[in-house]
Amino acid sequence: PPVVEVPEVITSTFKSSFLVAVNCQWKMTYKGNFINTFTNADGRIQSVEFGPEGKFIKSKISYHPADLPAPVEQVMKNQYAGLRLTDCLRIEIPGIKPFFKVKVADSNNIEKEILISEEGTVSE
Repeated sequence: PPVVEVPEVITSTFKSSFLVAVNCQWKMTYKGNFINTFTNADGRIQSVEFGPEGKFIKSKISYHPADLPAPVEQVMKNQYAGLRLTDCLRIEIPGIKPFFKVKVADSNNIEKEILISEEGTVSE
C-alpha cells in the first residue's frame, strides 16, 4: 500500500486523543479525509476519520457480540432473538450520542442493519 502523508495537524490531534494506538494504518479517502485504523487501548479494532484540516469526523469501534454493553445485548435478546449477529460497530459522530450499528442475518442470510443507542433505544 502507498505511504500516506498525513498532515501534522491530524497526527497531533490523533496522538492527543488516542494515547494507546497499535498497528496504525493511515489511508486517504477520495474526499481527501484521513482514516486511521488501529488497535485501541481495549484491544478492539477502531477507525477514526479526520478532515484535511484536522477536524474529527467520526470513529468506529468493532465489537465482538460477547462484548456488547448490557442494554444493547438485552435488545438483541428481546427483539432479535432468532437472528444471527454478523457485525457490530460503536459509532461516534460529533453532535450525536454514540450508538451501535448492528448487522443481523436471518436463517436465509437476509441481512438487516439496526441502530441501537447505548441505552438500548432502537431505530431501524
